[in-house]
Amino acid sequence: MLELIKLPDIKPKWRELAISVVCPHCGDDRGHCGITSDGTRFFCVKCHNGGPTSSRAAYQTQRNIQTSLDPAALNAVDAFLHTVLASCRVDREETLSYLVEKRGMPKELAERLIEKGFVVPTRHHMNFSCSVEDQKLLRKHPALKAASSTQISIDIHKNALLVPIYLPRNGKSSALVDIRTRSLMSKKGAKYLWIAKNSKGREKYSRPSYTFAEGTDHTKLVILEGEIKSEVVSYFLGHDGVGLIGSANYSRVGDILTELYACGRTYSKVIFAPDLDTYKKNRDIALKVVEAALTLAARELEISFLLWHPLGSRAKGLDDFLLAHPDNAPVECTFRDFWESLTPGAREYIESRIEDNALFPLLFNSSAVLTEEMDKPFCSQMAAYSITPIEVSSDEEAVDALIGLLFDKCYSKKVMIPCVVQISNNKNGGAI
Repeated sequence: MLELIKLPDIKPKWRELAISVVCPHCGDDRGHCGITSDGTRFFCVKCHNGGPTSSRAAYQTQRNIQTSLDPAALNAVDAFLHTVLASCRVDREETLSYLVEKRGMPKELAERLIEKGFVVPTRHHMNFSCSVEDQKLLRKHPALKAASSTQISIDIHKNALLVPIYLPRNGKSSALVDIRTRSLMSKKGAKYLWIAKNSKGREKYSRPSYTFAEGTDHTKLVILEGEIKSEVVSYFLGHDGVGLIGSANYSRVGDILTELYACGRTYSKVIFAPDLDTYKKNRDIALKVVEAALTLAARELEISFLLWHPLGSRAKGLDDFLLAHPDNAPVECTFRDFWESLTPGAREYIESRIEDNALFPLLFNSSAVLTEEMDKPFCSQMAAYSITPIEVSSDEEAVDALIGLLFDKCYSKKVMIPCVVQISNNKNGGAI
């Protein structure tokens, strides 16, 4: 294995490289080659070569990892917040009404979430006695207040579902590190809020940028936006899930993978599942998704995307699709499929921002999966599996009807949907 010569005085040219090294392949010593933030691989953005490092410990960077709280602090927060969940007096009827009736979850999934603390509480202010040492520790948490030298208090929003935030820790278990709420009221403004005395957190306990959902298949990781979404996806697909708390945190995907690695979680594949508006409306989120893919490409991780709009669904998120179609699976696609699903304007915008990133062309190495899917026979998942014939009497009428199908019903609404045309002949003319 190659030994790498570190260049501590040379700033890496790419933000995902933590330490500059001399490229063992092209000899570059100007910061184009470096060690990734998890310390496990090197990559050169000039010659596109890379590989594993000889010693992870030798190149490990000093990052502010969220789960790097000392074990005593992490255990104290986890135990205290579990006590909060156990003491909040659950309104079970209201909880099931939201999860099952409004969100459309199966009863089994709803019960699983209730067990994890996704509940509607009836107690909204609570005081808990604790030791002086624990009080000094817990009062630094942005959701908790010191009621006295031996008491900690917490205030919870009314008419809201508790959304516990879990992060991985060494071993197989996850730690409960924070709590958000999801408003049950139909009102404008933010639906999700932190339980907080200081919304931005403090130096000791920063607000998490994601929540972690344990699956049954620990070889694949799904990354998407939304705390509850990650739980739904983990339930239906079985993979571990990262629910980003806000789309802006796609920019933290590299650090999140580093944190997971530090906790013993390694994955053979990372799967992105951005919301539907990423493709048609929000080019800034699309840019962040592409940048996240570039980050993982430097680590030579296999990347794919889950798409559901090719199946005719207009569900905003993957969770909505899975809940509405529990027997249908989204299409797992390549980066090329994701890219071609974006609007031309979004693609042009992204290309202008990433400039000459040497990794970008490498993302297109895999062929488009959707093209292969469209070549297969129709199935009940396809958007146009049912065709209503249009009677015509001449070739000219057939052409006019075809133009109407392709343009009037598709492009006039600025929506791209799969169209299939079947032409058959009969003695009176033909049918489309």
